[in-house]
Amino acid sequence: MQLDLKEHDNFLGLNQHYSNILCHRLLNMDQHLYHVGSSQISMLRTAFNLISYGTEDDSIAGVQYLTCVLASLNYLTAVPAQEEINEQLNSDIGHALKYIEQNIESPISLQELAQASNYSLSRFKAKFKEELGITPAEYITLQKMDRAQMLLKTTDDSITDIAYQLGFSSSNYFCSVFKKTLSYSPAAYRKSFSQS
Repeated sequence: MQLDLKEHDNFLGLNQHYSNILCHRLLNMDQHLYHVGSSQISMLRTAFNLISYGTEDDSIAGVQYLTCVLASLNYLTAVPAQEEINEQLNSDIGHALKYIEQNIESPISLQELAQASNYSLSRFKAKFKEELGITPAEYITLQKMDRAQMLLKTTDDSITDIAYQLGFSSSNYFCSVFKKTLSYSPAAYRKSFSQS
């Protein structure tokens, strides 16, 4: 995410005092890349969805979510330099990520991922969370929701068809997960996107 901090007095619609404090804090951070956890990712998704697809009241709530995430950045761990990342990259977890990408439209078991990574199940779950900051199940859900958004935007497939295409056991369960992750039902998301 990239920010334009030129307007210090009215950043994100904040009053001048808080806008200046937040901009000053962001401009004086030592690093520019940070590890974010699942709670920050969820808040960012909610913020962007509310701002992009909601009413004016939703946009106000979305800006508040975004402000909370930005205000918490200096409490997060900075991402190491690229050379350190390359040294630390775990190729076994990389195999699991590739497996997820190639099989995102199927039910994916953690046991399959552990086998693809050459780890026991318990070691795989611990190593995955250590490397990515979220659990394998959370990562799979986020990837499925990304694919669902793309399908809702680019196809006329029914929500039930999309649910089954992504390996969900029912459209009700798919809708529940979609709404929990993105703060919108699939139907509302598709409708908002088609109107924009």
